[in-house]
Amino acid sequence: MDWRYDKEILDLLAPYERNFICAELSRPLSYYERRIDAIGFNQKSDVLDVACGIGQWTIALAKGNKQAVGIDISSIRLTVAKHLVKNMGVTNITLRWADMNTLPFEDKSFDAIFCYGALMFGNIPKTLCEFARVLRPCGRLYTNVNGYGWYMHLLLNRAYPERNIRLAMNTLGMVGRLLLCKQGMIPLSRRRIRRWLRDAGFTVIHMGADGSYAAEFHRESPIYPPKHYGFPGVIEILAELEGDGDV
Repeated sequence: MDWRYDKEILDLLAPYERNFICAELSRPLSYYERRIDAIGFNQKSDVLDVACGIGQWTIALAKGNKQAVGIDISSIRLTVAKHLVKNMGVTNITLRWADMNTLPFEDKSFDAIFCYGALMFGNIPKTLCEFARVLRPCGRLYTNVNGYGWYMHLLLNRAYPERNIRLAMNTLGMVGRLLLCKQGMIPLSRRRIRRWLRDAGFTVIHMGADGSYAAEFHRESPIYPPKHYGFPGVIEILAELEGDGDV
């Protein structure tokens, strides 16, 4: 199914976001549905899409589940998401503003949590504990983070050739936060994210390059390359909450 939206809605966005969203919607809904199906996020009662952006993943989640909730801190992106959901005729989605570091939901509210492209921008240990709190026993989490290779890509393939000083400073700032032992907006290693997941009460089922789990089932092309300059780029994680969900 093709996406149905009025192109005028994109005028609400800054050029960077407009280009990013056009790239996201260049993939058909079926692509997102197949990736959701591959990780087993279907036939559930309640699923949560954290940092849902314009809602393309939320719509895919809603197609295979009873109810999907999408949250984001960008009011403009939520406006675009509401427009897209309405135009696509999806009725089992709730969209609301919320911060992933302090989720406005009761304990054990969801069967699964999906968080694509955003976890590394929060206080990761705190956010993972919030995920564990609102998940039901044995609930599943799918998320991803930026590895060291992604930041090398930003510096060497984008900031330097484009003479983009702002991007270079932002990227170096994230590396600096890592050196200062900060917990958010930093490059991540598999070892560190695995430790934080364990501390929050999760067991890792899969950890690999973006789209690698779906590729085992549907031969899908990943959104991001697996490595840059020999270092991991975007790392995806599928995990399950242990025990009864108490952390």
